[in-house]
Amino acid sequence: MPSVRQPLAPNDVVVWNWPLRDEVLRSWALLIGAVILTALIWVIWRSAAFALFTYAMLALALWRLWLPVKWELGLTGVTMVVLGFHRRIPWLSIARFEMRDDGVWLFADREASSQRGTFIAYAGERERIKACIEYYLGTWTAATESTRSFQA
Repeated sequence: MPSVRQPLAPNDVVVWNWPLRDEVLRSWALLIGAVILTALIWVIWRSAAFALFTYAMLALALWRLWLPVKWELGLTGVTMVVLGFHRRIPWLSIARFEMRDDGVWLFADREASSQRGTFIAYAGERERIKACIEYYLGTWTAATESTRSFQA
C-alpha cells in the first residue's frame, strides 16, 4: 500500500514592518497630512489646545508609523511583537486571507473589512509568507467556504 506523504511544515517566518523606514514617501505624506489637518483645525477654531489635541490623536492613530512591528508566522499562529508586548493570533481565528502585491490581509470574518483585519507587509519575504499562509490556512479557509484572492 503506497504511503501518502504529507507536505512538510514551512519554516517559521519573521518579518519587520516599519513604514518610516520601508515606505518613506507614504509615511511622510501621512505626517504632512496630519500637520495640514492640525493647521486647518487651528485656522477654523483658533484654539491651540484643540489643535494640539487633534495632532496628538492623529499621532496616536498613526502609531504603526512610529514603531517597528515584528511579525512571526509559525506553528502556533501569527504573533505581533511591539515594544516587547506580544499579541498572538491563532490560525483558527483567521477566517479569510488575501494576498496582495505589497502584503497579506488576515481577516477574522469572511467579509473583507479592514476594521476586522490585520495587514502584514512582505518585507522581502513574499514567497516564504505565502508558503506559510497556504500551509496553515489553505485547508482551513477552504473548509469554511472562505474566498481566497491570489494576485499574480
